[in-house]
Amino acid sequence: MALEIFGLYTEVDPNSHIGVLANRATAIGINNGGDNCYLYTDKGAGYFGDFVVNFQFLISAAADYAYMILCGFSDTIGVESAWANGIYLAHKGGGVAGQSWVQWHGVIAGVGYGLTCTHRLPALNTLYYATATRIGMSFKWDVYLDAARTNLLFTESVPLLANLVARYLYALASIGAAAGYATSGYIENIELNPTGETKATSTPAAALDIVGIQYAYKKPFTAPLESYEAIYRTPRVLQLRGGAQVDISGGAFKVERK
Repeated sequence: MALEIFGLYTEVDPNSHIGVLANRATAIGINNGGDNCYLYTDKGAGYFGDFVVNFQFLISAAADYAYMILCGFSDTIGVESAWANGIYLAHKGGGVAGQSWVQWHGVIAGVGYGLTCTHRLPALNTLYYATATRIGMSFKWDVYLDAARTNLLFTESVPLLANLVARYLYALASIGAAAGYATSGYIENIELNPTGETKATSTPAAALDIVGIQYAYKKPFTAPLESYEAIYRTPRVLQLRGGAQVDISGGAFKVERK
């Protein structure tokens, strides 16, 4: 998939603390809340169901207790404190000078919760390579030290506390809390569904009379599945009524009840 073009995003930035290049969004001393700034795009209603997203980020400076959003998904426009539902990566100044922490958070009906354990970044002014994956009620994220994503810094898998179907993608945002405590750095090269995983707005293929699905990595599932549609996911074989099979190895699909 193509990289996100931040020049096409909507920027709300009354104090000019966001810098925008084609594939990079820079935080220039974003305060926790006094700036009330954010950079987002509207992908359309229901766009984000399951997803995989790659991105890179670097923090150059963060005051103690500074807090800023790097990459977020929401059903609401605005700073995080205004969100009804969403998930996002937060960067935090660590309470000790020079420390830098990252943590994914969720928002359910306007109430935030910590989605994963907090991880300390080894150093400021270091580029980190992240991959976040959401499948159903499961969420996983990995952070690497290299562009090839082979030198793993940490990984974590956790359950979501509530289902989320979002439409807005945020590159940067303040949280809308008390003013002060600035963060600087950047996020770049956001790539959605880089290997063709689910996105909620994908156009369904023609309806098939499927009676079973053979998984490449699970036991065959043969419960009746009449009137299902095939649209996106990982390689499988579809078993059709009458004995025919459809080999979709190497493709991607999801099964949804009509």
